[in-house]
Amino acid sequence: MYIGDKSLRKLETLLWGYCTCLGMNEIKEEYEGRFFDPRDFSDWLYEEFEWSGARGFAISIEENTADADAAWDRFFELLQAFRFGGATDAFALPRPQ
Repeated sequence: MYIGDKSLRKLETLLWGYCTCLGMNEIKEEYEGRFFDPRDFSDWLYEEFEWSGARGFAISIEENTADADAAWDRFFELLQAFRFGGATDAFALPRPQ
């Protein structure tokens, strides 16, 4: 998959399309861990950190991270915790001022 740059918002859009396509075509993928669904991931971010997912997970992560590069890296850390469980306290850093 190619999105051009480290844009978490572009990645979110691509993942929404991919997950929608899987659902509409009743495609079941084999994978380890919890299935990634953008809606479930946004809900999880709220449950874990009280980050609103009303505007999508990309904005939630960006608003709670220092910059776009850090948000990109943090997404993959959070994704790992979401899919495979484990401690998330290390990710609950104070919101940047």
